[in-house]
Amino acid sequence: MILKKDYFVYLLIVLILFLPWFNSDSDQIDFIPELSQEENPFYEINPCKISLVEFFNANKKSLFQDHYFFRPNNDSSINCFGKITGISVQQKNLETEFIVSVGTNSLVNFLLQGSLWLLLISFVKKTNLVSKSNFRFHEIAILATSYLLTYSIYAQQRFYEANIYLLDLSKTSSYVLIFLIFLFLTKNLIELYIARSSNFFNMVPFIFLLSGIFSGSNLVLFSFIFIYSGIQALFEKKYNKKLVSTYLVLSFWWLINSNLEVLQILFMNLTQIYIGSYFFSC
Repeated sequence: MILKKDYFVYLLIVLILFLPWFNSDSDQIDFIPELSQEENPFYEINPCKISLVEFFNANKKSLFQDHYFFRPNNDSSINCFGKITGISVQQKNLETEFIVSVGTNSLVNFLLQGSLWLLLISFVKKTNLVSKSNFRFHEIAILATSYLLTYSIYAQQRFYEANIYLLDLSKTSSYVLIFLIFLFLTKNLIELYIARSSNFFNMVPFIFLLSGIFSGSNLVLFSFIFIYSGIQALFEKKYNKKLVSTYLVLSFWWLINSNLEVLQILFMNLTQIYIGSYFFSC
């Protein structure tokens, strides 16, 4: 029974990794030509129709030749996710280079990358040494973490309005949707982390091999855990008061000499200092 469950998880990971790149709208296209300077207009007049897999099938050389460059286009719509949105041609010395733009979307990236991380983390062995924190504080910390992550989107509207352009970031309803996405990811990530925290400490050196950054954003997956742990430490009063007080003074001095948009950075850094203080006090 456990073996069947493992196979199901593996299958789910494969589907999450590969299905989006089969997203196609090329039913009315009879033939996809091999990319060249002469055939490039074909791709220019058919944006968001050809999937990445179909492009590879028609351009097998792009898998190993070094004059093909693939770039994510986070400004594309959800419908264009996994499709070719455009190709630019540039000449470098005597070689022609093709820069292929592949449609992605920041909102989908949060769910897609987040779900993939959750599945991968679930493979870490559980430990029975860690008990859940006080349930009331636990849930409040998760809600507060989701709120701070949502606030980081609000505080950087000029950065995200292009990447999440389908949502009007001047409306409260847009932030409700973003909050629910972060709540889903935070809730599941923290539950997985709590059950495996002892093993996570042994894996800390390896996280530097992975960026953990969500495509199209400046949010890092690991900061979800740091923020939650910092808030939890604050509630339980397990932090270094001198360190936090010093950091508060320096942060507010920086804030006064900067603009209000860095306020969210202050919140993020404070919570990570709290978790650092928590470990120092243990």
